Amino acid sequence: MSNHFSYDRIVNFYETDAAQIVHFSNYLKYMEEAEVEFLNSVGLTESAQRTWRRTKIACSFFMPIKFNDVIRVELKVITAARKFIKYGFTLSVRNRVAAKAEYESVLVNLPEEVSGAKTEEFNYQFIEVLRGCENENSACR
Repeated sequence: MSNHFSYDRIVNFYETDAAQIVHFSNYLKYMEEAEVEFLNSVGLTESAQRTWRRTKIACSFFMPIKFNDVIRVELKVITAARKFIKYGFTLSVRNRVAAKAEYESVLVNLPEEVSGAKTEEFNYQFIEVLRGCENENSACR
């Protein structure tokens, strides 16, 4: 097994403009969908009490994605630190790279008033699961 997680989806018409090209902001939504699927696959889901917040995002675009394209989003855990996860993403269509990105997420506890949310340190088991995904021979799919 590799340390990559893959997520496939088809582009919906409502995600495109009049020329049937996906707006660049949707690329980030596709990455977030892959992140959620990845976290679910390793048993690390969100809840009403905690959520993930993005703190840094960098993205390079190489080609447009269009209506009805099948997108493959590949996710790689680059770093699993005590308070954040850094992911790498590759979006491709028909084996051609459409975009590459990296972003960092922090786990946030949500008090009743969301404005007072604070980042949380990951527990030991959580970090071990994610650090296992940094290695090429991990159980992440």
